[in-house]
Amino acid sequence: MTEITGTSTPKSLAQIEPKYPIEEVGDIHSDYPYLEVFLKESTSPFLEIAISEDKTLSIKFYASQTDVLLDVDEWSFILSTATDFLPRSLKNKDDYLNFSNQ
Repeated sequence: MTEITGTSTPKSLAQIEPKYPIEEVGDIHSDYPYLEVFLKESTSPFLEIAISEDKTLSIKFYASQTDVLLDVDEWSFILSTATDFLPRSLKNKDDYLNFSNQ
């Protein structure tokens, strides 16, 4: 079960220690890289954030043996990372296509 809870003292995103490591993955079978979010000490992600065909973020939760508990600040950190990732990845792809067409 995935549960999202609030906190009583809001923190800025810079103050949040990433409890959930986020890795950017490049895959030859995918048009764009994607993000995987892990529980600490885990080798399998519990969340994947990808770029869909219509160039928006797509979020996939993986089934897990462990419950995932996120507070609002942690979810905000993950979402902020994803929203920063989207335009950068789209620009990189456009730059590559423009370069290869020259």
